Amino acid sequence: MGFFLEHLDELWLPFVALILLLTAVGLIAAYLWSRHKSAEMETRAEKRAQRMLKDLESQGKSSLLEEKRQWHQSRSVQEKEL
Repeated sequence: MGFFLEHLDELWLPFVALILLLTAVGLIAAYLWSRHKSAEMETRAEKRAQRMLKDLESQGKSSLLEEKRQWHQSRSVQEKEL
């Protein structure tokens, strides 16, 4: 410990350089991680949108089938009346 205190005036520059280097590495890692997370969130949103579209399509088909069923029922009632 005595060596560091005796040569502190010579060692401050490497410490500052090390801190700057670690800061730069941390910023680069955070940037890359955020890009990865945003791509993952886009993929999730796309899958969710596809799933919702599929659900809406199936609901649309079921409502169309329900309309057809009602039309056939009303037609059969009309035929019975005739």
